Amino acid sequence: PAKSCIMGLSIGVLRWVMTDLALLGFRWNLARSVITSKPRPAKSCIMAESESEYNESEHNSSECDDENWEEEEEEEFKGKPLLWLVQEGLMPEACQRFENLHSSSSPSSSNKDGISLNKQIFQVSREDGNYPLHEILMGGTQDSNARKLALMILDYGHAKTIKPTTFCAKDFIKMLSCQPKSHKRTCLHWAAWSNSELIILQRLVWGYPEALLIPDAKDKGGRTPLEIYKRYHGSNKEQGGGGGEKKEVDSKEHFLSHCTKSWIPHRLRLSIHLAAYHVFVTRQMNPFDNEDRLKFSSSSSSSQQQRMRPRSWFILSVLGYFMQREMKPLVLHILSFVGGDAKVCRRRRRPLSTTTKKHERNKKRTKT
Repeated sequence: PAKSCIMGLSIGVLRWVMTDLALLGFRWNLARSVITSKPRPAKSCIMAESESEYNESEHNSSECDDENWEEEEEEEFKGKPLLWLVQEGLMPEACQRFENLHSSSSPSSSNKDGISLNKQIFQVSREDGNYPLHEILMGGTQDSNARKLALMILDYGHAKTIKPTTFCAKDFIKMLSCQPKSHKRTCLHWAAWSNSELIILQRLVWGYPEALLIPDAKDKGGRTPLEIYKRYHGSNKEQGGGGGEKKEVDSKEHFLSHCTKSWIPHRLRLSIHLAAYHVFVTRQMNPFDNEDRLKFSSSSSSSQQQRMRPRSWFILSVLGYFMQREMKPLVLHILSFVGGDAKVCRRRRRPLSTTTKKHERNKKRTKT
């Protein structure tokens, strides 16, 4: 205890002496600077200047590091294809890649990396068979960059469909009609599932309207784009708070339902018109002739179920009779009555009744 008391007293005395000496030194320097009145920078100013210089140098170094990191990141993503950028969710980089390829070179020619814009857009994934547009719509277009990239791809494809014989137009239609084995959904299915904007739905329908009638995989429900939209986003009508959201939802559903109802009869009329033109104009068969019906049935199909029946041959002969006499307005007028109440038909296996089940059991027993 005595040693500790002595040590404490000695430390206290030393602190008191040091503080007095510091005060005396400060007073002496102050008095000297007042008497001499020479412009001599204080130590604090020197320290402040040194600290500011250090902060500026640190800030400049951090900016250089950020620029170097951005350059390294650009170099890292420079050789990556558009499909990889979209799969990783790098939408800003994907938009920049598309704009650079579209502005630097023509669609048919290749860029500096040796990869053309057509190959970037129409590249198919080896794992799941998806196109870049599939990946964008699967992730949703609520992001501005994703919406911008989807519209740029669709605009690029629609611009090439003006000349249907071009290679790009065929690839564009193939992309919109593609149904990968994993989900059997087209781009229109994913746009309806992700509640994309109305303008994207319109571009997809205009590019490939046949997707309106295509159901997806059975394990996914076997639904058309309209049914997918009604199932996942049809309840937004009741949940929507404002009138604008209700109008937008109603407009999407109304557009899909109207296009589906109008495309079914148009597709039927087009198929019947092409069949009649092929049989009675291209092949020059005689209308209402039973021998020509048998010849056509034997040449087209071998199975009895797929052969043309007399009733179908009679209807087709009526159209062919007017086609051979170049009465096209009358043919179109007759076809306008076709498919007014047509709907998408799905062949589902009906559940067996009790009588049919007993009948099948008796058959099995007689066979055994």
